[in-house]
Amino acid sequence: MAPEGRADDALERLAQPMIAGITTADPEKLSMAAAMPQFPEMEREHGSIIRALSRRKTAPGTSGPRYGMFASLDGGMQVLTDALAERLGPRVHTGVRATGLARRNDRWVVSTDKAGDFAACQLIVALPAPAAAPLLRPHHAALASLLAEIPFASVATAHLAWKEADAPLPQAMGFVVPEVEKRLIVACSFTSRKFPGRAPAGISLVRVFAGGATRPMDASLPDAEFLARIRADLEDLMGIAAEPVHARVHRHTGAMPQYYVGHLDRVATIEKLAATLPELSLCGASYRGVGVPDCIAGAWEAAARVLPPAT
Repeated sequence: MAPEGRADDALERLAQPMIAGITTADPEKLSMAAAMPQFPEMEREHGSIIRALSRRKTAPGTSGPRYGMFASLDGGMQVLTDALAERLGPRVHTGVRATGLARRNDRWVVSTDKAGDFAACQLIVALPAPAAAPLLRPHHAALASLLAEIPFASVATAHLAWKEADAPLPQAMGFVVPEVEKRLIVACSFTSRKFPGRAPAGISLVRVFAGGATRPMDASLPDAEFLARIRADLEDLMGIAAEPVHARVHRHTGAMPQYYVGHLDRVATIEKLAATLPELSLCGASYRGVGVPDCIAGAWEAAARVLPPAT
């Protein structure tokens, strides 16, 4: 018989902070099959997730997550959107909000707040589910209701930089904090170590995450209080007491879809109902993966559903 509290310790000290750091979700509600399908697969194949991870091999000369799931573009994610905008040229309209969706003469017509109306034979809706719901409600009320039911959590991040001598970073990528410790920080990423070129030489840059499904109020704290509490946590955890040379807070309201138990069944129904609307497809982080690779794969699939096959 296992010692009393051992299972709870594993959840509180290992699973919860890892899940919160990646998905901002409450592990008591999360569907692992939807949010992290590789983990149930590891457990089925190896008997436990820890055993599976211990058997994973890395390429010679590499180590840690830098060369795995925590990869990025050398100039940041905006490199991707800038390249897409350049490739597509004047067909792309940025800073424009869709305000309405109509069906006229066998075409979809998208109304916008700044660029007028656009008509198209095929339409891909890549908005977050709650934003897509009101646009689609006039065309399919049941679909819109299911989209609106997908919960989202808000997060806030702060980027802080110090002279390296004032804040030497450990030989690691960052850390996560269990909720039971009652700190503001959910996770901290050592950005200047994790991604080369993100900070000038001699500068330690970190990114701190707060908020999420279990601590929603933390994401709405005023900037001054937010930064003061983060700095107090970092001083306590890492001994960083110096004044940062740079500090900036970013808020992401309703940005993180929550894949709770039953999510995959809801998404299957959403996709079935969406398929009844002519030449329309859905994609984005709301459905089958929040990571960039998942979203890219979903976009390819959405395009294939509405575009005629290449000849």
